[in-house]
Amino acid sequence: MRPLAITWKTLARTKQGDDNLNALKNIGVDHIDFTINPKIINEITKKSFLKFGDSSYIDHLCIYNLIPNLAIKLNIGLVTWGENPYFEYGGKTKNSSERTQNSKMINNHNILKNHMAEKWISKKISKRDMSSFLAPNEKKLKSIKYEPIYLGYYFPWDIKRNYRIARKVGFKSRESGPIMGLYSESDLDCMNIVIHHYFKWLKFGFNRVTDNASNEIRKKRLTRKKAIQLIRKYDGIKPPKEYIQNFCKQIKITERKFWEVANKFRDKKIWKKNKRNQWYIHNWIAGDKKIDKFPNIELSKKEKNYLQ
Repeated sequence: MRPLAITWKTLARTKQGDDNLNALKNIGVDHIDFTINPKIINEITKKSFLKFGDSSYIDHLCIYNLIPNLAIKLNIGLVTWGENPYFEYGGKTKNSSERTQNSKMINNHNILKNHMAEKWISKKISKRDMSSFLAPNEKKLKSIKYEPIYLGYYFPWDIKRNYRIARKVGFKSRESGPIMGLYSESDLDCMNIVIHHYFKWLKFGFNRVTDNASNEIRKKRLTRKKAIQLIRKYDGIKPPKEYIQNFCKQIKITERKFWEVANKFRDKKIWKKNKRNQWYIHNWIAGDKKIDKFPNIELSKKEKNYLQ
C-alpha cells in the first residue's frame, strides 16, 4: 500500500508551519496540501467566532470531513489518525475506547458544537461551496471499506517521543519556548489555534497549561504540586497581540469587538468580579481571586517579521 499524506492549509498558517511541512515531505510519501476558498473560510470563521466564540471551528470541520471525502474520491480505505482526542484529553468513556473514528462520534464532539457544515448553507454560501467539508456519504465510505484508525491504540501516544522522531526528519520546535502550554513543539502551524485554546480559559477556567500538565502527571513526569505552580503562572496567558490583530483582519472585525466577544463567553458561574471590576476565577485550583491580568505571549523578532 502506497502511503499518502494530506494536510489542510489554514489561512493563518505560520512560517514555522510552512517550514515544518518539509519534514513531512522528507519522510518519503506523496503529499496533498488542500486549500478551500478563502472567502468561504473567512465567512464561516466570522460567523462561528461570533456564534460560538471559536476561532478554529472551520479548521476542525475540515479536518474531520475533508479527509473521508478525499478518501472516497481517491478510493483509499485505510486512513490513520494520531491520538483519539477523547482518550488523550478527556471525554465520554465509550468514545475514548473506540479503535476507529466514526461519524456519530465526530458529530457529537463538542469541538464541532453539533453544528455540521450543512447548517451554514445560505444565500451567500452554496452547497457546492461547502462540498469539501460536508459530512461524508456513509454508503460510499462502506463501498471503499473505509477504516479510520488511531495510531495511539497501537503504541503509547507521547508528544515528547513523537517530537524526537519528527526532529530526525527536520521538524523544528519553537526556539523561544511554548507558544501556548508546556510543549515547544505544539500548536506551531496556525495562529488561530492559539486563540482557540485561550477561549477555553474564558469558557471553562483552564487553558493549554492545564491540558499539558495533566498529561505530564499521567505520564509521571510532573508532580501535581509543580503542575499547579505552572498553571498559576501561565494558564491565563493571552495569545500574541499580533495573532489577535491578524485574526481580526482576517474576519474584518475590530480588536475592541474581539474582546467584547471574548468577555461574552466568560462562564459567569466560575468568573466573578471584585470591587475594582476585575475578573477572577472563583475557587481556582491555583489560587482564589487571582486577577486575570496575564500578559500576552511575546513573539520573537523573526516571528514578527514574518507577519509584516
